[in-house]
Amino acid sequence: MKLKTVFLKFSISNFLKFNCVFLLVLSLSSCRSESKKERFKSEKIVVFAAASLQNVLGELTAAYEEKFGASIQVNCASSGTLARQIEQGALPDIFLSAHNSWLSHLDSLGFVKKTSADTLAKNTLVLVAPNQTKIVPFDGGISSGLVSLLGKGRLSIGNPAYVPAGCYAKQALSHAGLYSSLEKRLLVSKDVRAALRNVELEETPLGIVYYTDAVQSKKVKTVATFPEESHEPIVYYQARCSDKKVAKHFYIWLQSATTKKILQAHGFQI
Repeated sequence: MKLKTVFLKFSISNFLKFNCVFLLVLSLSSCRSESKKERFKSEKIVVFAAASLQNVLGELTAAYEEKFGASIQVNCASSGTLARQIEQGALPDIFLSAHNSWLSHLDSLGFVKKTSADTLAKNTLVLVAPNQTKIVPFDGGISSGLVSLLGKGRLSIGNPAYVPAGCYAKQALSHAGLYSSLEKRLLVSKDVRAALRNVELEETPLGIVYYTDAVQSKKVKTVATFPEESHEPIVYYQARCSDKKVAKHFYIWLQSATTKKILQAHGFQI
């Protein structure tokens, strides 16, 4: 009987110790989870981003805010427009550009804190038409029949002077030997989303936009894809314009597996 009593006391003692350790680990785990979410609760991040990143940034910023508690403000426009805003005094923490030239320009003026900018994602250039059009998707050279497909209409593109998508479109048309003949028939827009909207509203029979914008629209269809050799590689770059701790953290997070998964789900290439 005495042996049983000792064994019972020993078992109860171990049980209590085990539960105390379990509760302590659970408590510490909960604290770590809570502190992770509260880490940047009072912090704010300002992001200037290429217009074509607008949709995917909605999901990316929501994921970051949920995990780390920071508040993220996003300003989307053409990369050239954003670069000019920064030159004129705007102070973003992060700049996401659809072309390296605008990033290099800002770097030369001293606005970029991390000069060795990282690649965020890649994209493809496509020719789109309204869903109701009778134009059938085709493969092969873009030059074949493009003028006749336009009819009396115009071709919608971003402004080549400051919109990266427009710059790539100009290169692709030049590669096909069509830019000089179509220059007066172009409807140029302030950014690639506006160029897409012209086609959605059937203001133009055709437009040149990014693949990621085309697949997110229910009002247009892709009728052709421009070959990679017809234009510069379409690469998005991320730059840090602030030394804030939260800005550095978000910059690194943009290279995470979570970010890459979200980008790919929206049609971007990694």
